[in-house]
Amino acid sequence: MGIDDLSVFQAVFESTADGLLLVDNEGKVLASNSRFQELWKIPDSLMEKKNDELLLKFIVDQLIDPQSFISKVEELYRNETSISEDTIYFKDGRTFMRFSRPLICQEKNAGRIWSFRNITSQRKSEEMVEAITELSPDIISVISPEGVLIFNSPAAEKIHGYKNEDLIGKNTFDLIHGDDRATVSEAMAVLLSQPGGTASVQYRYLNKDGSYAWMEATASNQIRNPLIRGIVSISREIGKRKMLEQELSSALRLRDDFISIVTHELKTPVTSIKLQLQIIQRLGKNLNPEDCVHRSENLPALLGQVNSLERLIDDLLHVSRIKNGNLNFELKKENFSALMESSLERYRKMLLAADCELTIDLEKGISVDCDAMRVDQVLTNLVTNVIRYAPHKPVEISLHRNNDMAEIIFRDHGPGISPEKQNEIFQLFSRGEEFRNIGGLGVGLYISRNIIEQHGGTLRVNSASGKGAEFILRLPLSR
Repeated sequence: MGIDDLSVFQAVFESTADGLLLVDNEGKVLASNSRFQELWKIPDSLMEKKNDELLLKFIVDQLIDPQSFISKVEELYRNETSISEDTIYFKDGRTFMRFSRPLICQEKNAGRIWSFRNITSQRKSEEMVEAITELSPDIISVISPEGVLIFNSPAAEKIHGYKNEDLIGKNTFDLIHGDDRATVSEAMAVLLSQPGGTASVQYRYLNKDGSYAWMEATASNQIRNPLIRGIVSISREIGKRKMLEQELSSALRLRDDFISIVTHELKTPVTSIKLQLQIIQRLGKNLNPEDCVHRSENLPALLGQVNSLERLIDDLLHVSRIKNGNLNFELKKENFSALMESSLERYRKMLLAADCELTIDLEKGISVDCDAMRVDQVLTNLVTNVIRYAPHKPVEISLHRNNDMAEIIFRDHGPGISPEKQNEIFQLFSRGEEFRNIGGLGVGLYISRNIIEQHGGTLRVNSASGKGAEFILRLPLSR
C-alpha cells in the first residue's frame, strides 16, 4: 500500500480521541484528524497549507517551554528509528501526553507519526493524589498479600524515622511488636478473604530509634484493582490517645477505689454513732440519774467516732484543695525543735496506747520557715501510720540538721515495704494489697508529701520487706 493510500485511513483517524498527525521526511503533512486541530486550536487556513514547519511556529507560543518542545522534535526527526513518549505543558494549564514513532511504509521510513492526548484532568487528579499523599499526616501504604511493602507515603519517615528505601520491598510484619503480630496477621487473613473489604487494627510499630509507636491502621483489600493490586493501608499514630485511654482507665479505677474505701471507712463510725443515738432515743425521759451517769460514760466513745468522721472529711477536703491548687500556707520562722518536743508529748500517748516503745533524739535550736499547723499534720500522719501498720513494735523519732535542711526520721520495726511499692504508697488512695484489711482512706501520705514539697522539702521512705520502714522528712531551714 503506497503513501497516497493514507487518505483511506482518515475515517480511522477521526474515530480516536487522540490528536493524530502524519508528516513525511520533507516536512509535508500527510494526514491529520480533526481532534489534532481542535487540541492545538489551529485555524483551517493553516491546516490547509500542510506544512509542518508552519504548524510548529504556530503551536509553540502556547507552551510553557517551547524551546524544549522544538529540541525534542528536531531530535526525533534526526533519529528516524526513535520512539518517544513525554509530557508537554501549556500556558493555559493544559497537559498533553506526546507519542511519536517512525512512519513505516513498504518497510521504509516514510516520515513520522505524532499522537497527542489531553491528560489535563488525569494529571490534575494525579497531582491532587500526590499532594494529599505528601501532606497527609497519616501514613498511606500499599502492601502485597504477603506483607511486602510496595509503597509508603512521606509521613512514614516523619513518624517512624525510616526513609522509603529502608522499607520498600521488605516484610512490614517484621517491624510489628511481637505481642501484636498475631493480631495483625489475623486481621490480614480476614481481609484477604474479602475482596474490596476493610479492616481496622491497632498495633505497635518499631521506630528507627528502637522505640515503638502505637498505630491504628484501616486497610482495604484492593488486590483485584488493576491499578493497585495490593492492600491499601492508612495508618496514624495513636500514642497520645492510648495514654489518655490509660489515664481514663486509671481514673475510673481510682474513683471505684475511692467509693469503696470511703464507703467502708464511713460505715463504721456512722453505725456506731447511730447505735448510740438509738439507745438514747429509746430510753428517752425514763432515764434516772444513775442511768444518766452510766450512759454518759459512752459519750467519749461517741465523740471519738465523730472525731474519726471529722478527720475523714478533713482528709477529703485536703485532697480536693491539693488537686485544685488551693492548699494555702502561712509560713513563718518556727523553733522546730520546740515544736517537735511539744508535739511528741501527744504522740507518746498515742504510741503507748498502741504498745509502741518510743525513743526520741532531738537536736536543740533548729529553726525552720514553715506552716506549723501543716507540718504538725504531716507528723501526725506519720505517727498514725506507725500505729496502724506497726503496732506493738519499737519506734524511733529523731531531728537533726543536715546541711541546710532539718531532717526528721520516723523509724519503725513493722512489716516494711518492698522497693517496688515504695513510690506507690505516696499515691492517692493507695495502701498496698497486703494492707487492704487495715483501715484508712489511703490519702495520708499523699497529703503529707504534697505539704512537704510545697514547703520546698522532701518526704521519702527507705525500707525493705520484713525490715521495718524509715520515713525521712527534710525541710529547708530558710526559704
